[in-house]
Amino acid sequence: MTLVDSSIIIDFLNTNRHKIELEKLILNKKFATTEIIIMEVLQGIKDEEKYLKVKNFMESLNIINATYADYILSANIYRQCRKNGKTIRKSIDCLIASISINNNLKLFSNDRDFNSISECFEFKIL
Repeated sequence: MTLVDSSIIIDFLNTNRHKIELEKLILNKKFATTEIIIMEVLQGIKDEEKYLKVKNFMESLNIINATYADYILSANIYRQCRKNGKTIRKSIDCLIASISINNNLKLFSNDRDFNSISECFEFKIL
């Protein structure tokens, strides 16, 4: 299963990039998301029709809910990265990484924060 970050979904919606990769994940039922990723994607859509279409699509995916353990790991990710001289720009990215780690999911993203996190915590980024 692959957790697809908002950076990939937003790129796809705006430029149609990553179409082949996303279609493959959807067809193989390997596309997962979280509530936070859904929020990040939907908050930037101005057109009501497009918003509803994307919302319906996102709600049809495998949604991985954040747990207390994810929040605790998220705080530890941020702390450990800081200790290692890496500043994570958005703490939401620590939470997304923790969900990926705790659920043994690959993460499909082009957000550079995840590269910094992967230097401190082991998880697979596509």
